[in-house]
Amino acid sequence: MKLFLKYIAIFFLPLLILISAGEYFARQSDNVYRYKHAFMSKNAGSVDILILGSSHTFYGIQPHILSPKAFSLAIASQDTRYDLFLLENYKKDYRNLKTVIMPVSYFTFFDAPTSEVSPFRASFYKMYMDCPFPRGLKYDFEFMNMPVFREKIKKYFSRNKRKEYDLQGWGTMHSLQDKDSLRWDNEKVFEALKFHTAKNSSHVEENYNNIEKILKFCKQRGIEAVLITTPCYKTYNENINPAQMQKTYALIDKLCRKHNIRYYDYRLDSRFSEEDFYDGDHLSDKGAEKFSIILKKDIFSCK
Repeated sequence: MKLFLKYIAIFFLPLLILISAGEYFARQSDNVYRYKHAFMSKNAGSVDILILGSSHTFYGIQPHILSPKAFSLAIASQDTRYDLFLLENYKKDYRNLKTVIMPVSYFTFFDAPTSEVSPFRASFYKMYMDCPFPRGLKYDFEFMNMPVFREKIKKYFSRNKRKEYDLQGWGTMHSLQDKDSLRWDNEKVFEALKFHTAKNSSHVEENYNNIEKILKFCKQRGIEAVLITTPCYKTYNENINPAQMQKTYALIDKLCRKHNIRYYDYRLDSRFSEEDFYDGDHLSDKGAEKFSIILKKDIFSCK
């Protein structure tokens, strides 16, 4: 029996070493989650404008235009549960925070939890942002998500070290030079809409409650919370589910009336042209600059 166990150990030892090495290199790869957590852990006290949300604000708002002390905690596919967690996670350090920008998109109220839709993303919050949920070993190691694990190792050894975010947390990978010139306003739009259009309303209450908790958190601390909807291209807007959008607007109106907050809707804004979009529902780098200037004027000029 001992000999058998010895052979088993000898057989699995190289595999264990290989996986351990891969885990190390994957964790050394450029990581927006780790960067944002490290930044906020050190600098939350100086941040005056905080941007939450998913890819719409991660790529769509350039914090440096709003303020030298603004920071984006937005991350691609971030759901409202993580918005709430991240806002609360650094609450002991907020000394200068004046404004929180919370996006509400076509899909926001209908989003399923990230752990269900993109388990590998849920693991990043747990591994790199000290998030206590979700539970389970599959969220504790990079190698548990093998396709992403392999890509991270390849990226680590790649000569292309292009940064995916800037110092204030804006996503830099939606530049016009990277735009899919053939598919951006047709195939990619319908791919996104298939994902964004809900089959039911089972997650609406949870997402609504999370946003309401964000608004209450801000109100209790004298922080202004502002709701926004970012610009979308006409192909995207023309093919959304009207009932889902109508429900979204009804819930936004309810939040605004209940908590006396401002809401800015840019979804159909005619000031944005083709070159302002990276795809149907994301702004390009050029569009993000333009939008950030408009947003700064609208939100802060009336103060």
